[in-house]
Amino acid sequence: MSQNDAQSTTDETELMLQAESDRKRRGLLAIGGALVGSAVLLVIMWTVSGGQGPQLEDTIIEGEAETLAATNDPQCRAFIDSVTEIGQDFRRTEPDLEEGILSDDPASIRKSLLAIKELRGTISTQKSASADATMRYEESRKELDTWFAHIDNELRLVSELGEERLARLEPEEGTFEVEFDADGKPIVKAKVDARTPKKRLDAAIVVIYDDFANFRVWHSDRGSLHPCGAADEGEKPWTPPADAPK
Repeated sequence: MSQNDAQSTTDETELMLQAESDRKRRGLLAIGGALVGSAVLLVIMWTVSGGQGPQLEDTIIEGEAETLAATNDPQCRAFIDSVTEIGQDFRRTEPDLEEGILSDDPASIRKSLLAIKELRGTISTQKSASADATMRYEESRKELDTWFAHIDNELRLVSELGEERLARLEPEEGTFEVEFDADGKPIVKAKVDARTPKKRLDAAIVVIYDDFANFRVWHSDRGSLHPCGAADEGEKPWTPPADAPK
């Protein structure tokens, strides 16, 4: 390489380095300008707010208070708390209930059948209590009635499964394979479920768990669309318990 070529290469390298330096400097200036602009904007917001800063927390608290005032019907909140407690009890007792229904011991089956009967009765009581609740939206009442009917049907299926199992263990004397009505016509029974008792029970239990989960979503995961209405005038409104999560 000649001396001129070497000098030319050196000049080109210096130009490239200079260009790269200029590019980085412009980038730093742009970042610096953005930071300065952000700082100026914060100062303006602070000044406009009277030196109090953003009032986001106060706005949230105010919004929560407004929502509570619109959803504090005590009857509505009471039956929601009761159904929630029923769901928690079901989770604790379900393993024993399931074991009893699938048992070969008639006494264990009867014990589980009694537990299911009591559970259906407890839920039915809350359905009646919900009739006195004030709802914010018309569709909330329809959704609630559908929920009560659905979970009761699933519990009925579990109960029928236990009764079928009990009948196989303790068949009644004098029963016939074909039954007839008062006019002598054979009674057509519903199509038999081909699934095993375990699969039938598992399916019903899963749906019952889903029903309780859906109930929680119905009343707690809808933000401002909480289904409860406001307390009546002169009525002591519902307030969150002291240990409620903030």
